[in-house]
Amino acid sequence: MFCELVTFKCFWLFFVTRVVVVEEFVVRVFKGGKVTVPKRLRELFGVEDGDYVRLALVEVLKRTEEGWVRRKVG
Repeated sequence: MFCELVTFKCFWLFFVTRVVVVEEFVVRVFKGGKVTVPKRLRELFGVEDGDYVRLALVEVLKRTEEGWVRRKVG
């Protein structure tokens, strides 16, 4: 498995004509900057090899001897 799932949150936003699913998850970055979108999200949105997805980098988490260090982006 290419990703280490650390936390997970799911929010359902209901609009008059559609339902929008917003997922938040944390993954480990691997050699070459590779990350993995969780399988259930790929299946839910029909993401296939070669597709482009828009991701937002919100926070960087680093593990130290003292614990986790969080650095907000932006």
